[in-house]
Amino acid sequence: MRPALLQLFNDNYLNYTPDCSLEETEKSFKVLLDVPGIKKEDISIEVNNNMLVITGERKGAKNYTFERKFRLGDQASEDVLASLSDGVLTVEISKSEKAKARRIEIAVA
Repeated sequence: MRPALLQLFNDNYLNYTPDCSLEETEKSFKVLLDVPGIKKEDISIEVNNNMLVITGERKGAKNYTFERKFRLGDQASEDVLASLSDGVLTVEISKSEKAKARRIEIAVA
């Protein structure tokens, strides 16, 4: 049914969901997306209302679009860095100061 709908509206865009993995380090959270063939100019990353939204588009014989959303908890800060290398988009979100591990000294009474 979907191909017929695409033909009806002459839509050349297909949605897909890139593979994703999540990592946590002492200082940050990382989102890694497999986006082979997509240029950095065709990717958008936004943070709005504690929501990380990543959208992208691959243009070619078949056009693909995607959107991934991740809710950021109160452990995440607003500091976000992104890089694209060998078809993998890495988005690193710094942890807030209250979420970072810290050593507590014990006072002698």
